[in-house]
Amino acid sequence: MYPEQSSLPNPTLPETSISPCRSRNGCQQCRQRKRKCDEQHPRCLACVERDLPCSWQRNPSRRRQLARRSHNFNKDFTLPQEMQPLVTVFAVPSTPIQERLLSYFNTNGPLWLTSGGNVEASSGVIIPVALQSPLVMNCVLTVAAGDLGKYQPANTEMTSLACGFYGQAIAGIHSALKKELSPTLQPASPSPGNSTLDSGSNDDHSSSNPGLSPSVQLGDELLLAVILLCVHEAVNFSTISRIFPHLVAAVTLCNGHSFASDTPNTELRGLFFEVLCYLFTLTSFSHGHSLPLHLITPRVFTTLFSAPDGYKGVLLGNQCRVIFSLILRVSMLQRRLASPSDLDETSAAELRILKSQLERRVTTNVQNEETAACNDIAVSELYRIACLIYVEKMLDAEIEDGSAAIQNTMALFISTLDSVSPSSPANNILTWPLFVAGMSSVVPSHRRLIIGRLRRNYESWWRSDILSKSADLLSQKWKQDEGIEDGAISRHTGNIATQWPGVGKHVADFPLALL
Repeated sequence: MYPEQSSLPNPTLPETSISPCRSRNGCQQCRQRKRKCDEQHPRCLACVERDLPCSWQRNPSRRRQLARRSHNFNKDFTLPQEMQPLVTVFAVPSTPIQERLLSYFNTNGPLWLTSGGNVEASSGVIIPVALQSPLVMNCVLTVAAGDLGKYQPANTEMTSLACGFYGQAIAGIHSALKKELSPTLQPASPSPGNSTLDSGSNDDHSSSNPGLSPSVQLGDELLLAVILLCVHEAVNFSTISRIFPHLVAAVTLCNGHSFASDTPNTELRGLFFEVLCYLFTLTSFSHGHSLPLHLITPRVFTTLFSAPDGYKGVLLGNQCRVIFSLILRVSMLQRRLASPSDLDETSAAELRILKSQLERRVTTNVQNEETAACNDIAVSELYRIACLIYVEKMLDAEIEDGSAAIQNTMALFISTLDSVSPSSPANNILTWPLFVAGMSSVVPSHRRLIIGRLRRNYESWWRSDILSKSADLLSQKWKQDEGIEDGAISRHTGNIATQWPGVGKHVADFPLALL
């Protein structure tokens, strides 16, 4: 048993001259000597014992401990500290981070949506709609956050935010379709993959989102959102299959809506139809078996390749749209054929008609035009010549890349490419012609120019893996061609030439879309 402590005297502890805790507000002398200070004024005991002067801070305050940055990230690409708890799948970021992403989209959007860097005709059209529509806003923020995340791969906050915005955008599209539209639109046949759409719409546009301006109809809002997700998959490319559902959804919406020509927002509608024309045509070329080409009715075809009245193209231009319509026709013809040997007389006749149309579309002299017009003409010519080379090889499967016919056309392609300055924004839509023509290039100087332009575009315009992988595939193909010439490998060995999206090829054969 413990003794009763009430009977014991209370001992008094001697007062200590040194504080048991290290002081933060001690005198200057104790702080310099790294000694504890009893903080007695005007002179502490330690200074009295050592006969030292004792000086104090006039306004002693608690020192703020500066937070160290664990990573040497660029401030422009790093989330603020207060944003880190918000990084969840469905996070709701604060206004500053949204403003920063909107500013980034406003600056870089023209590089993704135009061939001339026109801010007024791209970001200036989309951002006002995004400010009124949470659905479009989530898509805009998805593209911006996804692109920012590529520049600092060790910093995962932006990538996580992009995933969150992407999830909200998909949920918003499904919700809008279920709540606002009548589920009467059904595709003519099941589309591959899980489409962004669960149901479609009717032709009635009288119901509109209450948060939208009268100039933006509900069909426009939905289609713009879906097309922005397509842009996201191109700019922030990971795998080719991710873009298919969005393209299926966009074409399905086009097929189900009767877009009135008297829309108050001609610039918006012209922009997203032009972007859709670009993305769908070039993806159909390499992966037509995975897209609903049967939904390209004459009305949809006209919608995609005809600019609205009063709309001046900012991505392709009217002349290039005609070439794109021919490229899509080649893709649709190619899809019908199971193998090169199936090129019957009817299909060959169609190809010869397309070839003659491509040959007749020769444009004026590029050098005699103004800079903007010069770039538009040069881009149109590069697509025309590349498509002409491809059709020539479809008609004659035995023709060699080194033949005079192919190399004369290649020389014309290279001279046209030289007319486009490497610093021109028009380079950001040249991946398809550079790759298609590059597959038939045999001259070392031509190859250096093509591969150099692709790599420069990757560094200068947008860091999509489509550009870098296209350059890598071309380099691989050329090395294999050299090996075939030297007899080191067989012509029938599985290589990039056998994976090239030609007649009868399927989705797994080619790893990317040439966007």
